[in-house]
Amino acid sequence: MKRVFGNKKKEVEYRERHGVYAVVLDQKSEKAGIVRTGSGRFFLPGGGIEEGETQYICLARECLEELGHEIEIATFIGSADQYFLSSKGEAMKSIGFFYLASLGEKVTNPIEPDHELQWMNIEDAQKMLFHEHQAWALETVHKMGRERR
Repeated sequence: MKRVFGNKKKEVEYRERHGVYAVVLDQKSEKAGIVRTGSGRFFLPGGGIEEGETQYICLARECLEELGHEIEIATFIGSADQYFLSSKGEAMKSIGFFYLASLGEKVTNPIEPDHELQWMNIEDAQKMLFHEHQAWALETVHKMGRERR
């Protein structure tokens, strides 16, 4: 069963946006790598899937653009939807696909200069993430790690 976050209003028409996002943890699985934008909001690395892209190609492209790093995609975590208003007031339905990934080699400087990778304690990162479905993906990975210990 797919998770759904936010409040969908019946009278509102939502624009759908498909995106793919990476949950990136440090080697000890204690900290999460999240992106801080120039507006001060926090997001998982990733973004919108462009026409003709696979989820893997999109995630690799987005991580290069935002972080300057290659990534190694490990495991599909799941998908979740979120209803929200964009910063411009547009009603949006984010359809997110989430993967556990590890940061690979830094191969370039990010082309999105207002995006900065920050390593944060997992619980703090969950509270800081702008989108609830991204916090859910991070919590899902964190729970999987705790269950393995």
